[in-house]
Amino acid sequence: MDFSETAIELATEIAKKVGADAEFVCSNVYDLPQVHEGRYDIVFTSIGVLCWLQDIDGWGASPRNT
Repeated sequence: MDFSETAIELATEIAKKVGADAEFVCSNVYDLPQVHEGRYDIVFTSIGVLCWLQDIDGWGASPRNT
């Protein structure tokens, strides 16, 4: 998940090149439960992302995180 369509396109290209079965979703992190249904095997959040989250409690309380 990323809010950048360019990042999603690049990730999709890379996944195809390496033969990875991956799904990428373009969305605001807080809107993701309304935009995409499903569960994830892996969720990676780097420390560089955390400073951009305006509502860490809201992000952590996402129904997909429980």
